[in-house]
Amino acid sequence: MQVPDLVSRHIPMICHRRWVEAKIHQDLPNFLDVLELFAFVRPARFCLPTPAGLAEQLGLAKPSSAADAAITIAKSALALFDIIAAAPEHDQRQMRDIAEMMGKGGWGWASLILDHLGVTSVSAGPPDGRQAAVWAHLPDAPDTPSRGEPGIRPVMPDAARARLSDMLGTQSEPRISQSDYAAATAAIFDQPETGPSPTLLLSEAGTGTGKTLGYLAPASLWAEMNSATVWISTYTRTLQHQIADELSRLPQKTEVNPQTGQPQQRTHKQVVIRKGRENYLCILNLEEALGTMPGQPAMAIPLGLMARWVAYSSDGDLTGPTFPAWLVDLVGARFTTSLADRRGECIHSACVHYHKCFVEKSVRAARTADIVVANHALAMIQASFVGPGERDRPTRYIFDEGHHVFEAADSTFSATLSAIEAAEMRRWVRGAEDG
Repeated sequence: MQVPDLVSRHIPMICHRRWVEAKIHQDLPNFLDVLELFAFVRPARFCLPTPAGLAEQLGLAKPSSAADAAITIAKSALALFDIIAAAPEHDQRQMRDIAEMMGKGGWGWASLILDHLGVTSVSAGPPDGRQAAVWAHLPDAPDTPSRGEPGIRPVMPDAARARLSDMLGTQSEPRISQSDYAAATAAIFDQPETGPSPTLLLSEAGTGTGKTLGYLAPASLWAEMNSATVWISTYTRTLQHQIADELSRLPQKTEVNPQTGQPQQRTHKQVVIRKGRENYLCILNLEEALGTMPGQPAMAIPLGLMARWVAYSSDGDLTGPTFPAWLVDLVGARFTTSLADRRGECIHSACVHYHKCFVEKSVRAARTADIVVANHALAMIQASFVGPGERDRPTRYIFDEGHHVFEAADSTFSATLSAIEAAEMRRWVRGAEDG
């Protein structure tokens, strides 16, 4: 297929429908949005929602003019079709099923995709949500026992400075103030557990000091030395991901097999990001939405794109870097971010998807991680929980953005009874009412 073949169909090919409609001040009843095609073919991949962003992701020349941008849109579509043709068999099979389902819902790209997959005829009838049951192929969350009591080996100031130097590498300019900060922060890691009177350290430094790496150096070192977990609490999601990026500088460590004495691949993650469950897609919500689709065939398009994302997402995080935020603009929040558990209705282990649940996977991974990056609310809830795993609770916490701690505590341990909550409670008590 060449660029003229696509153009000859007399269907506008665009990049980002919402932006285009706002630009031309009219709705497009019939169109092909290349961003939707990208989300289908390259799910869970970052891409700027522009022709230049597509070109960068697909290895094309960046457009230098408006005319180039228009051609780039068509070239991007052709590049994505090439990726479909070269995809492994299992991925082609999944694309075939979901594209067929989306085609019955009126998706313009479906027929073109099916042509590239060798499908010449499609069965009649409404879209079948079972064709997008991607959760059947998701791995189960591993059963991870807790790490037990942490060790008591201290982190001395000089060791903290050395770890900071390792994380910075040879290309970074050493800063005395940052090294001093790391050495000072090591104070909370230089002695064993002190019982009911914990060691507290309130540290402050000027902008540009490099505080994040300053406290990550002794924290990561203590976690490795004592086979324990350090929780780092933040106030914003942005800082969570910033910290996770900084932690990518950590040297990759190997474990020693206790039976053979030989190095082996690590059996646990070094870093895990924990968020509230309202940030993760609920597989049960996706399944229920797919089940109601035959009566609303237009739902096939957004749910098909979400099913493709679920199949390739490593964490199911709807606020993370692998979820394209522009997808919410294209298909709406109802079929994207609203598929998370936003009402606290999770049935936990009674759910048929419990062992594949993205929230459960993050919980289990955090039990054996060296560093867990969470938010203030979640850290407070975890710290205040008293249950069978009380002895396994973390013993070291770092609160970044500490000036927000009291505000976070107010919002975490308070409750609001609004009209919406009251109506929801009435529904739970009395059930669905006619009229």
